[in-house]
Amino acid sequence: MTPDPFRDLCRFVGLLSDHVPFRFVRFSDGEMEIIRNQRLEITATHLNWRKGSIPHKLPPYDVKRFDPATDEGFREDLLGTAHYRAVRFFKGLPTSHNNAVIDRDLLIEMNGGFDSYLTFADLLINSNYRMFMNVLFPVIRERSDVFIVGNHRMKPELARETWKLLPVPDNFFADYGRVKRNLVEDLVNLPSGALVLSSASSLSNVLGHVVDVRRRDLTFLDIGTALHGSLGLDPATRDYHVEGQPWTLRNATEKLRYRRSSHYRIRW
Repeated sequence: MTPDPFRDLCRFVGLLSDHVPFRFVRFSDGEMEIIRNQRLEITATHLNWRKGSIPHKLPPYDVKRFDPATDEGFREDLLGTAHYRAVRFFKGLPTSHNNAVIDRDLLIEMNGGFDSYLTFADLLINSNYRMFMNVLFPVIRERSDVFIVGNHRMKPELARETWKLLPVPDNFFADYGRVKRNLVEDLVNLPSGALVLSSASSLSNVLGHVVDVRRRDLTFLDIGTALHGSLGLDPATRDYHVEGQPWTLRNATEKLRYRRSSHYRIRW
C-alpha cells in the first residue's frame, strides 16, 4: 500500500494516544548527502553541497559541516540506520514532492524493500503541518514525561514545565564520538515509557536506531524543526512555519505563495 501522509500521521496520533511505543527517524537532503559520502557544509549564509552553493539565512544552531575524510564514523552509523528494520521503527524518506524519487528508491533498496514502516520525511510539516500542530502536538503536550534532544539553546519548559532537555552542541560532527556517548547514556537511563522528541539533525537518525535496539519501551519522534517556536528557538526559519501563523493582511501573500509551491502537498 502506497504511503498516505494523512493516514500515516493519524497512525502516529493513534499510537501516542494509546501509549504504544514506536520510533520515527527522517532522511532528508542532508542525510542523503552523507549517505552518498558527499561533503556538506551549512553556514549562516549558504548551503554548500554537490549541487553547488545556495544562499540562505540560518541561525547559528543550524550551522554544521560533514567531511567524508574525517566523519566516516558518523556515516557508518547513519548507514546502519538506513539498513535497519524492526516492528514500529518508522523511516521517513524524501519523496516526489522533494524532487527526490532517486533518493527514495535508494533508501527503499537499502531497507531491503518496501514495508509498512516507510513513510514521508516531511510527515509532520508542509501540508501536514497544521494537523501536526492542531492534533498531534496536543496529544504530546498531555505527557509530562517528555525529553527533548535538541540544541542547547532550547527551552522545553516553555511547552510544559516538566519537560527536560538533553542538550546537543552546535555542529555535533566536530565532537561526534563524545556527543553520541553522552546522549546514549542519557537515553538508555530515561524513565520507563518516556517520550523523546528529537530535533538534532542527522544525529536523530542514529539515536532513534539506538533507542529501538536498547529501549523499545520509549517512543522516539524526530520532530526536526517543527516545534522550534514552541521550544524557544526562532519560529520562522523554514517556509512551512508560515502555516503556524494566523492569517493577517501582512502574511496573506506569503501564505498563499507557500501553499502554491511545488513542495507544499506531500506526495510519494
